[in-house]
Amino acid sequence: MHRASALAHLETGGLLIDPSQVLRQFPYGLYLVGASRNGHPLIILANWVTQVSFSPPLVAVAVEVQSKMHEFIADSGYFSVNVLPAGNPDLAKDFLKSREPKGGSINGHAFQLGRHASPLIEEANSWVECQVVSIHETGDHTLFVGQVIQSSLNVQGPGMTLRESGLNYYKKND
Repeated sequence: MHRASALAHLETGGLLIDPSQVLRQFPYGLYLVGASRNGHPLIILANWVTQVSFSPPLVAVAVEVQSKMHEFIADSGYFSVNVLPAGNPDLAKDFLKSREPKGGSINGHAFQLGRHASPLIEEANSWVECQVVSIHETGDHTLFVGQVIQSSLNVQGPGMTLRESGLNYYKKND
């Protein structure tokens, strides 16, 4: 469909394409989001993460309602966001499935715990630990907004993107 006919189609209220195809074109970063519950740390691979305020510094993460991570953040009131370094898609792929920590590592990668027990990956370019200040139910995900209470810049450099990793995040419509 040419641009002019596409615009005419829109003017008549038509839907040109399944929105998920367009949303997959949005550029997303790729992060490791972590939390602990009852002394057990958990990390997931996430791409719906963004800063939402300078003052105070606030970060929002969207977490699937039915996920274990949702329970961890809701129960603890804290989460971490680890910025993955660009150029190492295997690091992201190591976190496609969450595994129990062994010694000082999760999924084979060394970590430490933040002030409020959120896991911080040592290989991350940077990380923040946040205290949840608001929760918003948004369809099949919950948006947790957290105030940054601790942060570290380990390496200055670009973060990994979802496109670079070769991974996709989508859910088939029921």
